[in-house]
Amino acid sequence: MWLKNLALVGASVLFSLLLIELMLRLLGWSYPLFAQPDPDLGWLFRPNLSGWSTHESTANLRINRFGFRGPDWPDRPAAGRYRIALVGDSFVDSSNLDREHTLPNTVERSLAACPALAKQQPRC
Repeated sequence: MWLKNLALVGASVLFSLLLIELMLRLLGWSYPLFAQPDPDLGWLFRPNLSGWSTHESTANLRINRFGFRGPDWPDRPAAGRYRIALVGDSFVDSSNLDREHTLPNTVERSLAACPALAKQQPRC
């Protein structure tokens, strides 16, 4: 008799958890784990992941296929374009900020506005 009751309790708990999971997915609520442990670097972003981060503040994060924040980029830069890597801690990571307020995005905007890096116009 106790085995039957134990099976009934187990089935009820399993059904309840599945129902809760279904409701959370239908509502679009998730709590993704954006970072994964790395033996060499400590932590890395998990590639191809997006969602809301609520650690220190609420920010929408999108991790590209390379494991960096933001949209994907081509495998090779276009002619005349450069890639700059910013290496650092949580200030560079900026996982508690929306993308437009992150340090890498600020650097990108500043470099795009720099007249010294603009393509030279032909002289008349």
